[in-house]
Amino acid sequence: MPEDEAAPVDTAMDSPPGTPAATEDAHADPPFALETKKVFVLHADSRVGGVLGRAFRDAGCDVRGVRDGEAEVEFAHETYMADYDRHDGMRRAALAAADIVLIPLAVAPDTEAAKDTIEAVEAALASDGKRRVMIGVSSASSWAGGTQGPAPWTAEDVERRAPVRGPGKLVADAERLVARAHKPGRLECFCVLPGTLYGEGEFEDGFLGLCRRAWEGESVPVFGDGSNVLPLCHAGHVAAVAKALAVEALNPSAAMPEADGELDRPNHLQSMSSTVRAPNPNPGDA
Repeated sequence: MPEDEAAPVDTAMDSPPGTPAATEDAHADPPFALETKKVFVLHADSRVGGVLGRAFRDAGCDVRGVRDGEAEVEFAHETYMADYDRHDGMRRAALAAADIVLIPLAVAPDTEAAKDTIEAVEAALASDGKRRVMIGVSSASSWAGGTQGPAPWTAEDVERRAPVRGPGKLVADAERLVARAHKPGRLECFCVLPGTLYGEGEFEDGFLGLCRRAWEGESVPVFGDGSNVLPLCHAGHVAAVAKALAVEALNPSAAMPEADGELDRPNHLQSMSSTVRAPNPNPGDA
């Protein structure tokens, strides 16, 4: 820039109160936040339920949910016992009032709990028309029965995946229930497909379980033919993905936010820090 040429001046920054620029800034919409949103967590006293519940509690949400045990959970304003008839009315009322519904799909592989929750949310939607978001958090059991690695997935890959024999099919069926409930602009539904979970207290059925069996000289479970790659996924990152999806769904004018690093919604299997290959000590095992 020539020495005698003045630098450009941002006049909007210097505008006194009452000028058009200052008035426009004063009336700008505040940034969207999850604070004060009502959240309902299924299986709130499970590992995944606890990670999700604490993350949304820390974001300022009013968290309630269903617990499978008798003890209350510290992060929730209130929880209700799943098999206690006297809690059924309160549970349904809290679920109907929720803006965000979180369903850990692999805690107790059973489509009935997911189906009952979805039906209650759909009934509330028909009654009040309030925009909601429902997020199912799955597990590697719904896709790790084949040889699909952690590369980016397409919609076709999701349909061709092979669940782990046993609970994997039930988890995959629960995912489909969530996906089919999607009603654009009214009930936004997502499924998060993480890899083997670790962190946030460790998960007995995740990376910790694989390591413990190896340390104790026991056979390690084989996923598929043993040649597939299972990504590790930190539980905190799963919660970050869920929060980002909730913000996007409830504030559709906003771009997909970043949380704990860059997120890629269509390819959640990429959200891991490393990969682990499940050893195959007994090639004949399935």
